[in-house]
Amino acid sequence: MEVFMLVIDSPLLAIQFPLDSLLGFIGAVALSFVLITWLVSYLRFQDVLKLSEEPTGDRSLSSASLFEIKLAQFLMESGREQNAFCVVKGVLGDRGSLFEARVRELLREKDCVVALEDGLYGLIIRCDREDVEAILTRLRNQLSKDVDKQDSEWRLGLAMFPEDGVTGRALVASADSARSQVVEEALFAWHEPDLDEEELEDEEAHPEDEVGVQDAATDEEDEKEEEESSGGGRLLDPLTGVLRDRVLSTYMHRRLNEFRLKKHPVALFCVSVDNMDQILDFHGEAAHDALLAEVSRQLQSNLRSDDMIGRHEERGFMILVACVAKDLEVIAQRVCGAVQQAILTFEDRRLRTTVTVGISHYPEDGKNLHQLYVKADKVVTYCRENDIRGYAVYSEELHGLQKVKPAKSVKATRR
Repeated sequence: MEVFMLVIDSPLLAIQFPLDSLLGFIGAVALSFVLITWLVSYLRFQDVLKLSEEPTGDRSLSSASLFEIKLAQFLMESGREQNAFCVVKGVLGDRGSLFEARVRELLREKDCVVALEDGLYGLIIRCDREDVEAILTRLRNQLSKDVDKQDSEWRLGLAMFPEDGVTGRALVASADSARSQVVEEALFAWHEPDLDEEELEDEEAHPEDEVGVQDAATDEEDEKEEEESSGGGRLLDPLTGVLRDRVLSTYMHRRLNEFRLKKHPVALFCVSVDNMDQILDFHGEAAHDALLAEVSRQLQSNLRSDDMIGRHEERGFMILVACVAKDLEVIAQRVCGAVQQAILTFEDRRLRTTVTVGISHYPEDGKNLHQLYVKADKVVTYCRENDIRGYAVYSEELHGLQKVKPAKSVKATRR
């Protein structure tokens, strides 16, 4: 019996086909064609990689092609080693080869930077997600000193492998999508995955959740007014030291998406500060603001550093906490107790207050920020109307029929 043997030395591969049948002959020819094509493609890819790494190679490749090649190399290496990396795309504020060389110098040797068309840059940084912000901040600060450019010129979209894509095309698309979502106050934005079909159906099935949405003209006036009063460009509220109401939902959306990707439970705490009308009437605005700032200090002192806290409306806070359901009451008791025991001495007056806290838990109470907010706010409203102080976890039986009051900033929790 005649036998066809195909041998490839690296890696060693030997396949035998009996040639006494037409089917065996066709199989041998087909396999030979596939393997030869694969080998030629692999060798060509290696040649292109070498070309892209040569100093003169950049001139023979378009910047977009060069970035795609570099990204393909990172994907190939990360697929074997299971290493995470971040794709960054956007405006850095300068042009030219000297600036690009300086960026490359500030990054690590294994990282990549490519100047793209229309003043955009593409960066590939091998790191974990939690390290990206520190790396970009260091890069921005150093470049600002070198070239005397303003931070406002940075507008970057970030995408992480493998969470935001496992192919080069998907990662670039995710980074482009994130870049279009960069708010004025921020230097960058993370890619936020779209709601899946089930979540969209949930929102469409609950039109009563559409609260606090005002007409577009009123919204624009409110946001312009808020921007002017806050001085613009600040992420943190100057009085309380936590995230400003206007940027809070952007960062909470991003953090909640991270928890969703990791299948990690998370809770939303809506905190309403009690007795502030009386404090304002009897002690004045300065005492009112000082007490609100003290409540914020107590919240920050009794929560973990990675819990996200932001100011919500005039006298409230929103907190996103990574925790399982059995820990909700422990956290709520600690927060409520700390605020209740705190005493603020203001102009020889001893001031104190309490908080009312409504809690919703992902994924049981909602699959996106808006759904979690609506249910936590229903708890607060229920407690207010029934003169209940302290905290409560959302219960469909108890709070499900509770109507929520229209709130100016609820619209920010929707996308």
